[in-house]
Amino acid sequence: MAMFAVVAIALSFATPAFAGSFLGQERIISMPMQTYSEDCGKESSLRLVPEAASFLQGQNVPGAGILKGDFKPYNKVLKDGYQMVDCVKDYMFYRGDKFGDNKHDYKLGPVSNVSIVHYSALVDRASKQPIEPKVCFDFCRTIPNMGFFGIRNGRDCYCTPYFTGMESDNSMCDAPCEGDDSMVCGGKSKSSIFAMHMCHSLGEDLKLAVDEASTFVADAKTRVLADGKACVKDMTKVADVLKAAFGNVGDSGVTDLAQTAKINLNQLDYAVLAADRITNELSGILQDASAQAGAVKSDKSLAKDAKFVMKAEGTLDNLEETLAQDEVAIDKIEKEITKLSRPRFYDQSADSTVHYYPIMYFIDKKYGDVPKGGKAAEFTGVPVTCTGDLIKPVYRVDKLACAAACDEVGLYSTAGCVGYQFFGDKWAVKEGEGMCFLYSKFRTGVYYTGCKDKADTASTGCYGKLSKFNGVSLKPDPKDKCIWCFKSMKKANRCPKPIA
Repeated sequence: MAMFAVVAIALSFATPAFAGSFLGQERIISMPMQTYSEDCGKESSLRLVPEAASFLQGQNVPGAGILKGDFKPYNKVLKDGYQMVDCVKDYMFYRGDKFGDNKHDYKLGPVSNVSIVHYSALVDRASKQPIEPKVCFDFCRTIPNMGFFGIRNGRDCYCTPYFTGMESDNSMCDAPCEGDDSMVCGGKSKSSIFAMHMCHSLGEDLKLAVDEASTFVADAKTRVLADGKACVKDMTKVADVLKAAFGNVGDSGVTDLAQTAKINLNQLDYAVLAADRITNELSGILQDASAQAGAVKSDKSLAKDAKFVMKAEGTLDNLEETLAQDEVAIDKIEKEITKLSRPRFYDQSADSTVHYYPIMYFIDKKYGDVPKGGKAAEFTGVPVTCTGDLIKPVYRVDKLACAAACDEVGLYSTAGCVGYQFFGDKWAVKEGEGMCFLYSKFRTGVYYTGCKDKADTASTGCYGKLSKFNGVSLKPDPKDKCIWCFKSMKKANRCPKPIA
């Protein structure tokens, strides 16, 4: 986050760098940004210890401060100001020190691959000064990829790419600074945390933020939002078609399923509406940031104009905060689509339909037999609908994916799937994007003897798991004494058709 001039801060930052750092800590008194822009690009007067841990210089923070070996001191001033932002027991001090006293507690190797850098370990004895914020800043401002510095217990100065608060006691940052006892520099367990600002980075900050947000918005609109809207629209239409067609032939079981399918789309619909609103808001902020980035590119002096800088930084803060909100909103759409549609571990090469036979095979083979060694495509019979104890509807699936979804239920639910109702291409908006309903128990059904086209049977079928019902009759038992039997299975000499 860019920070220029005087900015009052009271734990109100909302940028990724501060994520996880405000764990119920006391409020910090507002203080101005300390600026030293005239030093930018100059050589530092600090003398560093030769052969100490060197720092990986590059565009990305991962790897910052962890490279050992050939050491070339970085002594060019990279930051032009600092500002106190928090008082926390910093996880980075205790668990992010790869080379110092806490190296045995280092935990970030497999996570973010970064390390803090200690003033006491890198600055040679002749150059060392009593610690206070300006002294620590003068050291950390020369280290690439370090956005913050912390001071603990009045004298422990370290540089860090980010900071993260740990659970701690209610102590405060009240230790006098070693170099200036009129100031406080952390406490016995907590660190005073200071954010540093990059030299003349406003134009670059704007450009990077605009590029990142532009890429995200383009992907959100063309891929995730478009897919979410299409899913809601197409599956709602399928449900409406089913409701009208089966309502016309008096099949209340399917009309109820169709209504349930529409209700289950509500969460995705809400997620799409919320993300659409935030993405449009982000697009508006992005236009402002793009205009400001263009202005700085055309007139470099604007980067030193206090009014312009404060306005641009407000735009940056707003852009970063809204982008973070939109990332969460878009992620929710993707999760909802995943939850509603194809199985999580779907393998198209594995034909799960061989595990399921037409439900009439278990009731009356005249209306649903399976040739010896037969596959789903060879099943004979009539269109059948069924109801039961619903586990969930599944959207945008063909018969293979529907069967795989039923197989997968046991991996994440205690409710075993014993079969499913499938509605295929005859009812779908797009080929291969049908709808099915998974059951833990069957209840009622209807089989339609008025259909003559095999496509009718292929697109409307109820299927039971062979391993569950092999050798078992599911013939209706009105008295409900048979635990797995249907309560009713009605014959209808009709053929449900989509209503134009």
